Amino acid sequence: MKYKTIAILVFSLISTQAFSQSRMKKMKATPATEMAKKMTTMLTEKLSLTDDQVAKVAPLFLEDAKKKKALMEDASIFTIRGKMKKVNKETTNNLKSVLTSQQIQRYKESISKEMREEFMAWIDKQKID
Repeated sequence: MKYKTIAILVFSLISTQAFSQSRMKKMKATPATEMAKKMTTMLTEKLSLTDDQVAKVAPLFLEDAKKKKALMEDASIFTIRGKMKKVNKETTNNLKSVLTSQQIQRYKESISKEMREEFMAWIDKQKID
């Protein structure tokens, strides 16, 4: 019984790592401009951004995508999570200068999580050569 539990745990860890590596490979293959466009579109739809806000948010997400792509090239799968969180925090702080206080509150409460899940599902569907 003990060996069966250990085998299941090892298999789970290997499967999770393989899935994460596959997702990372897809993210590396997706241009930063496409990633930024997807994030901008999602935020625009979820928070009903004005044209002025869209014009200010798009470059923030482009910078975010470029930083994340650079991390993926230089960081291992085991250290990348903390570094990605730092970039996410910087982006959220930058969004504060563009969004209204109500929009920021909604973003922090639920929208950021929804967007992250939607974005990951979008990445998982990307085709790579």
